[in-house]
Amino acid sequence: MKNRSQEFFDFDELSQFAGVEPSKFIEIREALIGEFLNVKSRPKELLELQNQIDAGEYTAEFGLPASYNYMALVHGRIEQLKVLLKQLEIQLYDRGFIG
Repeated sequence: MKNRSQEFFDFDELSQFAGVEPSKFIEIREALIGEFLNVKSRPKELLELQNQIDAGEYTAEFGLPASYNYMALVHGRIEQLKVLLKQLEIQLYDRGFIG
């Protein structure tokens, strides 16, 4: 694999590792994620989200079951955002900012 900090990752190479050498795939994938997230400077919530995605991925099969896990995770996050938005609207209404 080429220097990941200067170029995009090689999807074909990662796909090959996933099928032939899963441990190598996980090692490279986690290094790429770590570089992207730059864990030291990112919010705790972003790291927690990545951990949730990883947990779902490691417990599900590849392909469609993993996709369902991602969709459920995204749906759950959207629902959380809807609740927060509703709470914000209530507070703005109570304080007279919206009517």
